[in-house]
Amino acid sequence: GGGANATVPKKSYPAVWPKYGTELGAGKGAKVGFAMREDATSRKEEVIHLAATFGILVACYVAAILANGVEIVWDISGSSMVFLIQFILPAACYVKLKLRSTRRKSGKHLVLAWALLILGIVMAILCTTQVALRLSGKIA
Repeated sequence: GGGANATVPKKSYPAVWPKYGTELGAGKGAKVGFAMREDATSRKEEVIHLAATFGILVACYVAAILANGVEIVWDISGSSMVFLIQFILPAACYVKLKLRSTRRKSGKHLVLAWALLILGIVMAILCTTQVALRLSGKIA
């Protein structure tokens, strides 16, 4: 039996990020749990990613400050994001997975998913356009 003093053998798991091919914790300047990327291209991509993220945050902050009320924010997000989350993304994922997984590229469910995807895109565009026209004062 294994009483309270029994030792459990430790397994060694390869900690490798296949994308970079670097073992975690190995290499010059590596920290535990992170694969350090030392090439200039990845550093440039990282800087671009950080700058884009910061730019998006600043733009959202400025838009929130300049908005006259939360109603405007809810109108815009409701007209675009709701369709994206409820209709467009699920249908697009289903279509992509179905086309990858089977040789049969047709079927009732696939046709319905395409119809839902197209309808969701059209409705998102129409509703977002309606909100933009209403906010600009062109329609009541």
